[in-house]
Amino acid sequence: MHEPLPARNKDHRLSTQDTHPSTPTVTAPTIVLGFDYGARRIGIAIANTLTGTARPLNTISNNQETVQAIKALIQNWQPGLLLVGLPLSSNGAETESSRAAAGFAERLENAFGLPVQMHNEFLSTHAAAEVMAKQAKADKDAAAAAIILQGWMENTHD
Repeated sequence: MHEPLPARNKDHRLSTQDTHPSTPTVTAPTIVLGFDYGARRIGIAIANTLTGTARPLNTISNNQETVQAIKALIQNWQPGLLLVGLPLSSNGAETESSRAAAGFAERLENAFGLPVQMHNEFLSTHAAAEVMAKQAKADKDAAAAAIILQGWMENTHD
């Protein structure tokens, strides 16, 4: 059976303390890689907490080469934090997808030793589709990851 996800605060965000007791909240300017986890594809975005901006980076296939692809991104960008979207239902309840995303977050932490946080991604893919309707070149999964990162920065650094 699946382990329950860590407790969430009133905004359905996992706090750093809930997932990683030794990880402080990000306060210094930091590069953050954001992930929109899916069974077939993983959208990736990058953000800079100094500028408060996030942008789509790319989308990778979720397969046996995923770890190597993420490793290359981490070596290239040197992030101080990894952020994974948490797909909760409209009422904030866990779903199969949220359990899969939590498992992915745990695998990231174990594989790379970087702090990992999760952020409620409710409707990020729908918002990305609206953005893409205006910008036909954008990649929906990477755009969703950017929206997740932007929402996290707005909620964390206000």
